[in-house]
Amino acid sequence: MPKLMELVRSVFSIWLKQPVSIGLALFGIAVTLSLPMLLHTIMVNLGDALHGWSERPGIVLYLETTTSETDANKLIDVISVNPAVAQISFIDKQQGLDSLLKGGAVSVLQENIESNPLPHVIIVNPVIDLPKTEFDKLSESLSPLPGVHEIQVDYEWMEQIQAVTGLTYRIVFVFWSLLLFGIAMIISNTVRFMISTSEDEIHIISLVGGTWNYIRRPFLLNGALLGFVGSCLAFILFGLCVLYLKPALGDLIFVYQSHFVATFVPVVMLVSTVILATTVGGLAAWFTTTRFLKNLSSRM
Repeated sequence: MPKLMELVRSVFSIWLKQPVSIGLALFGIAVTLSLPMLLHTIMVNLGDALHGWSERPGIVLYLETTTSETDANKLIDVISVNPAVAQISFIDKQQGLDSLLKGGAVSVLQENIESNPLPHVIIVNPVIDLPKTEFDKLSESLSPLPGVHEIQVDYEWMEQIQAVTGLTYRIVFVFWSLLLFGIAMIISNTVRFMISTSEDEIHIISLVGGTWNYIRRPFLLNGALLGFVGSCLAFILFGLCVLYLKPALGDLIFVYQSHFVATFVPVVMLVSTVILATTVGGLAAWFTTTRFLKNLSSRM
């Protein structure tokens, strides 16, 4: 541990001697990391919002007009046992008529009907991401139930949600992959510059018997620290972006009357970002240093 702390202090002392180049490298890492973090957070909230908006009817059961409310409740109990069902809503015929008459344009119907002609309605919401085959099985099992007069199936919205969420997560993965590669290039170039300034010292250490691991050690720590500190700076940029976008997202939630709670700082994402950036920094430094040492050995 004392040796590690001594190495850390030596790395920071080198940074202080090159504040401009190190500062630009850290800022580049922070900007590069904050972009996929922000995109990942937006995609997570978008997925939650889509799942929240997906509470519109998936399968609508129109019951026989002679079906009583008691029989409808018994039917609901039968349907709720199915594991593919996430939620069941019941609209009795009076609620349906009241909703219809609220429009005003159909108020004339109220004067010309003696009894309520509407049936009871049961709305079945399947579980999120239910496969098409399972959705078809569910709708087929509901159709022959006693008291069901007509069934209306709407699977298109589920396919749209699955397509959108699948595409967005693929985009996030591609962004993470490309930008982590960019971070590796930034750290590799920074380490290469540090190696060039210490080339004579490295050559002397090699001549007196210094091993590759001994020579690599400070540069590996340098790369890992660049990734770690850069990820910490990325959190600051990410927080500033969140503060700027939070009011607009709140307005969007209000307009669409969505009930989901926005998640702005997923803890798993933050921890994963630190680990990834530190690991990528160490690996980039290792490859850069090893390539330099191989070239140095071939010249000796």
